[in-house]
This record gives sequence, C-alpha cells and structure tokens, in this order.
Amino acid sequence: MPDYDVIIIGAGPAGLSASLYLARAQLKVLILGFPHGSSLEKSHEIGNYLGFSEKIAGPQIIDRFIAHSKKYKVSMVEEEVVHALRDGETFTVKTATNKSFTSRALIIAAGMKFQKSGFANEDAYVGKGIHYCVACDGVFYKGKKVAVIGSGNYAAEEALELTAYTKEITILGLSEFSFTKELEAELKKARVTLKRISGKSFAGNARGMLDYIQLDTGEKLKFDGVFVAVGTASGMAFANKLGIDHEGVFLRTDRDGRTNVPRVYAAGGCTGGNIQVGKSVGEGCNAAISCIKDLLNKTVYTDYT
Repeated sequence: MPDYDVIIIGAGPAGLSASLYLARAQLKVLILGFPHGSSLEKSHEIGNYLGFSEKIAGPQIIDRFIAHSKKYKVSMVEEEVVHALRDGETFTVKTATNKSFTSRALIIAAGMKFQKSGFANEDAYVGKGIHYCVACDGVFYKGKKVAVIGSGNYAAEEALELTAYTKEITILGLSEFSFTKELEAELKKARVTLKRISGKSFAGNARGMLDYIQLDTGEKLKFDGVFVAVGTASGMAFANKLGIDHEGVFLRTDRDGRTNVPRVYAAGGCTGGNIQVGKSVGEGCNAAISCIKDLLNKTVYTDYT
C-alpha cells in the first residue's frame, strides 16, 4: 500500500494551496520541496494579492501559507526531488538523500527551473547530440562516451541513470560540485568521472551533429552525447520521466489541472502563463479538486472540514 494518497512535488504557492484542499478532504498528503526556495521568496514587496491591502514581503506570505497547511497536519519533507516514476497504480518519488516515498497520485508544482548550459550554439545541436532527458534519450548512447553538464544532485541522478547504457560518463561541473553524500557514494561506485570546466561553446561536424565542447582554456572535449542537467529537476524533468505531454518547457494540462497521465496533475509556474501568486494558488486549488474527485470517485466537489 502506498505511503500517501498524494505526493506534491514543490512547496511554493501552488503546492501549498493544493495541500490544503487535499488535507481537508481527509487525504494523506506529503509535500516535497523547499517552501523558502520558491521564486516568491525573492519578492521584496507584494501589493497585488487579494486580501493583503498592506504591502507584504514574499517570505511573509510563504510563512502564512505554511502555517495554514500545517493546521491540517500536512506532512512536509524539505528535500530536493531528483526522480519520479510510475509502477502500475503507484508512484515512487526519490529525493537527493536516497529516500523514497510512494503515493496513489502526484501533483507537480515544481515551478520554473529549466536551465540551459549557457554555452554558445546550444540550440543548434539540440537533438543532434545535446539532450535534456536521460530517460528519453539515454538509450541512444549504449556503450558511448557521454557527458552530463551540471554541478548538483540533479546532474548526479541523470549520470547514474546513464549507467544503464554506458560506463563512459563524465559530469562537467560549471561550479563547485554539490552532491549529497549518498549520491556522491553512488557516483564513486559507478566510477563516474567529475571534471570542473569553464565552457565556451558547442561545435559540430560536417553532418551537423555535435562534435565537441570548446572550453575557455582552448581545450576541446569530445563526447558522443551531452545531457544538460543544470540546477535542480524541473517540471519538464518529471514530465519526461512520466510521459507527460508538454508545450516547450511547460507541462500541458486541461482546464482542471489534469495531465494526460492518469492521476498526475500540474499547477503553478511549471504550466506556463503569468508568474503570479494568485495564479499559482488558484491552479493548486484546481489540481487538488480534480485529484480529490478522481481518488474519491466523485463527480461534484464538496468542501470538507
């Protein structure tokens, strides 16, 4: 039996809003993420959120959201999510410290975190040697020499996933490597090479495929394929692993927050549109109500207290 009815990936306004509705419906809920790590945390002053006529800082709103959610005994684990998969009727979500949690349904509220490498010519070789999803494209590099660009836990997880296809894997760090001790041990066991670089550009061959990475030092690094995993896992990373439809870097949902994958919902910045607190809170509510209807087999939503 799954650990929870619903796991919410993301602890920003959308995720916290969803948790409130789910918990009031007597569903067992877990939020995974950092509430003070959302984009709202960086807002010095907010004056356009209904009900707050006085100006209020982003961190203060987050604190109020957390307090409201905890009133209904929502569980929260402040850890980075690096992997999500579906096995039959159960979803398994893994964190950077190698903890796993299972649920009957999943709400993705991971915000906007998709990042490119920042190297010149990146767009020219997307799908031609440059990729953003090991689960999607790793199979094309069986026995090949592959690099993962990134310095954090997300890059480590992608590199470890590549070990199913090849043993020649190098993580190219654009900054100091920052892995959990669990992932660091797994990388060492898998003999993944770590190399700090200062990148400049991607270069191709006569066939229009990626040939090498040109570094600022003048060194050329040749790889058969490169996977970009900069920053933390985004909504797109989970979409690729779970088979969720998307438009560009945003997850596609219907008007009720449902994705094309049964019992997987999305809300907030990862769905695109205006990046506003009000939008995220509303979408979190919307996704939660759809989830409640689906799990409790209801056609009409009734507020639960």
